[in-house]
Amino acid sequence: MIKLLDVFRKIFQRNKKQKEEFLEAMNQADAIITEAVYSNEKEKVLDHIRSLLQPIQRKYLGCRPDLVELNFREVFFDYLKELPSEKLIQPAKNIMTVNLAKDCILPVPWNPDRAKAINKVIMQNDWEQDITNHSIELWLPIGVAFVLGGHHSIAAGVLYSKGNIITDKIFDMKLLYDHFYCDGVDYRRKKDG
Repeated sequence: MIKLLDVFRKIFQRNKKQKEEFLEAMNQADAIITEAVYSNEKEKVLDHIRSLLQPIQRKYLGCRPDLVELNFREVFFDYLKELPSEKLIQPAKNIMTVNLAKDCILPVPWNPDRAKAINKVIMQNDWEQDITNHSIELWLPIGVAFVLGGHHSIAAGVLYSKGNIITDKIFDMKLLYDHFYCDGVDYRRKKDG
């Protein structure tokens, strides 16, 4: 029985720590947003989001075969199947450029040999988008891009801070904020928690 209590204690402590970190990040974000509104510097908000997502990006850039490809539902939540997502997630009707050196893009290279080979090429050359291979989807307003194709070479572009990707796969998730909240551990529906 003691072991079971220890397990519950560890889970509670981990969740408590995660919630505390989340609340601290939200307090920082609130201060940054308030300052950005008054100074009209929206880029500060995106910089904060990027800094929060950098540990996730670094984890996946390590070329680990055990990690699965990231997508919106994996990183955020999978409640969309319960909601009319075509009304809550609006495809944008334009084209945007994602900068591999600056923007938050989440490639998942899985083959170490391919990663080494492309890293050598990108280290010595410019990174250029191959429209037959490189594909991403960009989620606004948070500015996070998920890789659909070209994980190894996009990861090399991120590592060497080289290149841009143009995409027309852009989604705006602002309307989701009316239906969900995050408690620091889980995303929850507002209507039933």
